[in-house]
Amino acid sequence: MAKTEVIMPDSDVTRKPVKKTKPTNSKPKTHKTLEGEELWRVATANGVSVRELAERNELSDLSVVAEGTIIQLP
Repeated sequence: MAKTEVIMPDSDVTRKPVKKTKPTNSKPKTHKTLEGEELWRVATANGVSVRELAERNELSDLSVVAEGTIIQLP
């Protein structure tokens, strides 16, 4: 049986902040590119930089993103 600890009102107790975590069953956010859509527009619409999107999706040519490409969002 677990030992129960009693905290008295005059005791010196500090609380540790609770660390917020993301649910483990959440799906990563993605975006499917449309015809003529550019990476900078996807980045701007999602509040991230083009560099972040390029690195996350291993894109080397930032000017060309084929229609229907699934972009992983940070």
